[in-house]
Amino acid sequence: MTTSKKKKKSARERRVLVASIICAGLIVAGSTFAWFTSTDEVTNRLSASAEYGVAIAESFQPPENWVPGQEINKDASAVNTGNVDAFVRMWLDGNMRLLQQSKTAANTNAKYDTTNSFNTITGALTDVQDVNLTNLNLTRMDTNGNYFRTLDKTQTWNPQSSFDTNDNGYAGNEDGKNTNTGAYSEVQAMQSGILAYAPANASYSYVLDEETELTIAVNRPDASSNPVITYEKVQVPAGTLVMVTDEITDSANADHAATVNSTTGAVTPYATGVEVTATSGKKHTYTSTVYVKKEATFTVPKNVEYESFTPMSDGLYLFLRNEADSDQADPEFSGYYATGIVTTTGSATTIDPSKGTFYALNTGVVGNGTAPTYRSNYTVKGAETAAYTAPVQITYDNGTGTDKKNIIKVEPTVNLELYTAQYEDVVGDKLVWRAGVVDQTNKTQTIYAIYDKSANGSGSADNEFSENDDVVVEITLANIDSTAAEAWTSIGNSNTTSPYTIKTGLAPNIDASKIKFYYNNDVEAGDTSKKLVDKVKLFDGVTNNAYLAFDFDLNVHLDSVQVTFDENGKEQDTAINTTGGATWKQSATTGGATGARQNDDDKEITLITWTATTT
Repeated sequence: MTTSKKKKKSARERRVLVASIICAGLIVAGSTFAWFTSTDEVTNRLSASAEYGVAIAESFQPPENWVPGQEINKDASAVNTGNVDAFVRMWLDGNMRLLQQSKTAANTNAKYDTTNSFNTITGALTDVQDVNLTNLNLTRMDTNGNYFRTLDKTQTWNPQSSFDTNDNGYAGNEDGKNTNTGAYSEVQAMQSGILAYAPANASYSYVLDEETELTIAVNRPDASSNPVITYEKVQVPAGTLVMVTDEITDSANADHAATVNSTTGAVTPYATGVEVTATSGKKHTYTSTVYVKKEATFTVPKNVEYESFTPMSDGLYLFLRNEADSDQADPEFSGYYATGIVTTTGSATTIDPSKGTFYALNTGVVGNGTAPTYRSNYTVKGAETAAYTAPVQITYDNGTGTDKKNIIKVEPTVNLELYTAQYEDVVGDKLVWRAGVVDQTNKTQTIYAIYDKSANGSGSADNEFSENDDVVVEITLANIDSTAAEAWTSIGNSNTTSPYTIKTGLAPNIDASKIKFYYNNDVEAGDTSKKLVDKVKLFDGVTNNAYLAFDFDLNVHLDSVQVTFDENGKEQDTAINTTGGATWKQSATTGGATGARQNDDDKEITLITWTATTT
């Protein structure tokens, strides 16, 4: 029994084993065997920081008032504030804002007309608020940007003055004679000379500097002692105040008239006292006064003390400045155009010269379409009647040649103008740049920023300095050398076909192009280049005829590009010679260049050889 059961179990187990083997074979037939594998990765971090920075470092302290010939220190160089070496270049440009006297009137308000006026000047102008302009006495302006110059009425005292407070309020010495040591205003300075022209029927006053024959108002009572006013030629003593006015018209004002001794002819001027407000604003009381009728046709008075002259009517007044030269038919006149002396409120008329505005005359123009003359900064030119382009016409007596000495008539022409000034922005082609040749000994070069007034209208320079209207700023560059490593190279400065002649022997031939300056080495991180700009100077040939005031902005520009390295740490010039450095490959006319490096020990750049770009 037992044996039989074992056999049966063994047979069953054999059947299970066979089935298992069959199943295993089916599984193997449909798959692959799994082998041992492993995976891994390594991260190598390359770090970069953006601490790249190249800037301009300078030392510059501008003066408050820059004068011709004055040099100003201005050191400008490139400083690398970052952590990457860089190639650098610098260049100059700039602009001016120039305030100049207008050499021809820009609007009709400044032009004299035939009615003894300057058109609608009183209604067209407003007060200037800019203190920089009012300091130049440019106190009035119109809507076209024209500034009108007015004369200062403030008296300035000479420390050596012998001003006589007991006399008539004007300068004098111990014997009462006039001297030039007293106080003068700018208005009074324009009155230096012979009163040569005044408006028709103008009222004015002056003091005689010597005894003079005048036709004055005289009180000659009739047989009944009634006052009778006559106008008679009499000898009036020196020091007498002469009032040209309609004050004495009838017997009602006889007490203002002078008296004359019928036997001796001695004149006793009016002695009650006349108060006159002078152009300086001072009020003076004269106790010795005579009256003269207004003149419908002005005739030149004699023996006028010019510092005492006081206009009491609005209008144009001219004074002959060079009496001794009048026989040469070449006189000059100073003067002014006065407004606001006479004011009317309702039916009341007030005359007060101290409240008047005295406009300066344009002293820089001979006439329409003619070149300016600068014989004097304070006078306008006169000429005989035939030369109508002069601001003032003169008619002489009937003499001829050197005998033609007496001026019998003075008449302003339409070419007379008021002094006006305008601002001009000198930018673009109006500011011409020239570069002088390199001083090979001192390794310097002078750059000229030039406002060439003669070329202003045409757009092309005349290449000739004129002290009357040109402004030249000289910029001295340092460390200019094409072979030294720590230096700057200018590209394209061989063109000397357009020299700008400043003055014979003073300036070298100069280049017509704007030039950029390339540093001949790379500027190491944390290092500073040699300076490029050393100093600036306003050319000493510039005069005050060229400007009233100006601002000059000298712009120093810099750009840079990084130095690259190869796999061995060798400094490369790739950034200045590849497409990526295209900004460094500009045309030669703007000073573009490419560079070729020289390396020390195959590592550090020691010199860049620059070549002007041609494409």
